[in-house]
Amino acid sequence: MEKLPGKKIFFESILLCIIGFGVGFVINRQVVTDSFNGSLVTAIKQQLQEEIAQKAGQSQSEDGRQAIVIIDAEKAKAWFDDGQDLFIDARPDYQYEAGHIAGSVNIIGNTLEDRLDELMDRASGGRLIVYCVGPECPEAVELADLMVEFDLKPVYVYTGGWEQWSQLGYPSETGKEL
Repeated sequence: MEKLPGKKIFFESILLCIIGFGVGFVINRQVVTDSFNGSLVTAIKQQLQEEIAQKAGQSQSEDGRQAIVIIDAEKAKAWFDDGQDLFIDARPDYQYEAGHIAGSVNIIGNTLEDRLDELMDRASGGRLIVYCVGPECPEAVELADLMVEFDLKPVYVYTGGWEQWSQLGYPSETGKEL
């Protein structure tokens, strides 16, 4: 009985795949291990938080004051309770509708220019506090940067975002913006 050449090619291909997998695993062993024990995700989140804080720290107005200021949950809640400030949700509409800080408005970067007058009317001299999903979400700082370009400063970024706010049981609501 004659051997089929296709069978030999098939087994050689399988062998090459197994060797490739083994070499790839050995080379990337630490990454694979870190991804299974969660430390890779933690490292990525930490790097994102550092980048957000660095970007905010680099943004200064002409008078030397920081144009974007990072705030924590305690300060955000105190300002919320004061009732003088406007919270701005930088998440997409569907996330805003699923749940947001009570009384906040939903503005994403590409709609800011169209809503500047409305934003200023609603802010009525209070602070502008931008948030998004949580610490690893860059949209809040990106929107804050854009707001500074339109001379709205200082802008405060609550990095804990919706995740932290809702976990703490602070006032929230669902539905479309009023």
